[in-house]
Amino acid sequence: MKRHWWYLTTGLLYIAIIAFTIWAYPALPERVPSHWNIAGEIDAYSDPFTSSVFVPILTAVVAVLLIIIAQFEKNDIVAAALVKMSTVIVGFMGAVHVVTTCIALGYPLVLERYLSISIGLLFIIIGRMMYDIPPNGFFGIRTFWTLSNPVVWKESHHIGSRWMVGAGVATMVLAVLPIPAVFLMGGMLAAILVSVTVPMIYAYRRYHELVS
Repeated sequence: MKRHWWYLTTGLLYIAIIAFTIWAYPALPERVPSHWNIAGEIDAYSDPFTSSVFVPILTAVVAVLLIIIAQFEKNDIVAAALVKMSTVIVGFMGAVHVVTTCIALGYPLVLERYLSISIGLLFIIIGRMMYDIPPNGFFGIRTFWTLSNPVVWKESHHIGSRWMVGAGVATMVLAVLPIPAVFLMGGMLAAILVSVTVPMIYAYRRYHELVS
């Protein structure tokens, strides 16, 4: 998909977030849930205005920053990845905003399950994007070992891509299993940690194999 279509998709997603926020705002209670603990219990609240504007503003800042950085990136593949990430971030943060707002409105949604599905999908998308990403200053597994050797970079990202996609799938499967929130969140965090750690360990070992 050409870059202007990603811009259009990002804009439409953001407009949808704003439209939903405007629709929901008048019906929000005085105390809006703003944080959940690992057991899925609400442990912090916010006022309706802060709850309504915080995520949309943060989303806009991150998306615009990625798009600006993409304009200065000389590698077309990296620039395209940054533009795609701006769309992905808007979609991800928008989904979380919608779910948390619906919970505040009284809809019987289970946050940790929707969050696990969203994070799982996010990891699948990022994992696929990582597979062919060239060395750069913004995106990927940026360690001394990967940045010092193009072979290590390529192999580590191929491995990292598979592990991130696997972690995303595992997280989405966990989200639909009838398990307590603490096990769901613990499993999700474990899958994410493993998917990040394995390629970094591989990069370290592979680098020292090549330079020894």
